[in-house]
Amino acid sequence: MDILLIYPHTSTSSIEEGIKVPPLGLAYIAAVLENKGYDVGILDMNAQPQIVHNFEAILREQKPRIVGITCLTPFYSTALSLARVTKGTTNAKVIVGGAHATALPEEMLRGTEIDYVVIGEGEATTTKLVDSLLNGGNPKKIDGIAYIENGVFHQTNHGEYIKNLDELPFPARHLLPIEKYQSPQYQQSKVTSIITSRGCPYNCIFCDYRFLMGPKFRRRSPQNVIAEIEECIQKYDTQHISFRDSTFTFDEKWISAFCQLLKQKGIKIDWDCNGRVNLVTAKMLQEMREVGCSLISYGIESGDQSILDFAHKNLTIDQSISAVKMTRKAGIQTLSYFIIGLPGENWDTIKKTIELATKLDSDYTQFSLATPFPGTPLHEYAKEHNLIRPGITWDEFSPINKAIMRTEELDFEDLEKALKRAYKSYYLRPKYILRRALRLRPNNIKQNFSGLKMFFQQQTH
Repeated sequence: MDILLIYPHTSTSSIEEGIKVPPLGLAYIAAVLENKGYDVGILDMNAQPQIVHNFEAILREQKPRIVGITCLTPFYSTALSLARVTKGTTNAKVIVGGAHATALPEEMLRGTEIDYVVIGEGEATTTKLVDSLLNGGNPKKIDGIAYIENGVFHQTNHGEYIKNLDELPFPARHLLPIEKYQSPQYQQSKVTSIITSRGCPYNCIFCDYRFLMGPKFRRRSPQNVIAEIEECIQKYDTQHISFRDSTFTFDEKWISAFCQLLKQKGIKIDWDCNGRVNLVTAKMLQEMREVGCSLISYGIESGDQSILDFAHKNLTIDQSISAVKMTRKAGIQTLSYFIIGLPGENWDTIKKTIELATKLDSDYTQFSLATPFPGTPLHEYAKEHNLIRPGITWDEFSPINKAIMRTEELDFEDLEKALKRAYKSYYLRPKYILRRALRLRPNNIKQNFSGLKMFFQQQTH
């Protein structure tokens, strides 16, 4: 095998615990490399955790010349371990990419078995790097990489972002265990994911997506996206699609054209997406519902406007209330995300957040703890103000149970108590329990109790 791409295993106890969707970043890179004639494989250890124990045997059997590993912050130790096993078993070069590697390339490289870090968007840079390594080129001339030579760290110029996303081949889903992908909200469906855009013009201080994919919003054509949907239905019998764009509802004209094309082609598919409360309209939501949109996730974040403003969220509480109300009226379910522990948080602001969550009364609600991922303005702020928990490791950077940073007024234990309080206040309301109970059917029991499952998990930590 020329290249083996790896998505490490991770586990959380969030409302998304049961969500397993294809690692599209690796699948895109694999598709581009296959188009160049390379023999490529993907190991999705998150969908198939049992292969973690067989990794050495797989390496010996496949004999990859290059191993590529995705590294998000909680994957850090796992990525280093996979690199170490690779070097101890094969002569392969090891490449690592992803948000954490992009934010801290020198730390990723120094003293480890990793040969190169790919910075930012991966397809073009990885292909050039693979071409160079396998065909006797000079990788040091490639933009968008980092490496260490003779003890000196080198980082080349940032690679250019792909301007026309329609030029990319569809993700190499044939290399993935398609039958393993699922979502707790859609237990009976064959699930896959699609990304229609890259880049984000917003400046939320806690998000690591912007520095990975850039500030300029780039989008595929509706026709290109529809063609991928048709492929998913025809080749993989897909029944539900989760659009993983950071903001699917960015452009109302694009949304309208997409919905009209779905309708014209007679495509019947159930789908969900991420929205932004200041961008949705009643007309947009109605069009989306008519062609299968069943759930929209919104980043509400806080019930205190000053916290939202400091976080550069660029939205108002009234916009959140209006958007969730319009979405419900259109017949679409909502998932509201809230963050506890952003700068300025105190018991009064937490009370406002719980009150707003209760007022919105979304079908699903997730509360998370503020997590200062490296590369984000929140990480710099937390370091500057000495707010990061002493002795914390990268592997613990998960927003689910353990407070990674405190605020000026609340310590780590306070924030963990606040998280439990928020879940208890929301999910143990008689109104919520009754509404979920009324929706119970023999085929949707797991779906309707996914929120309560989340609550009970939080209370046991």
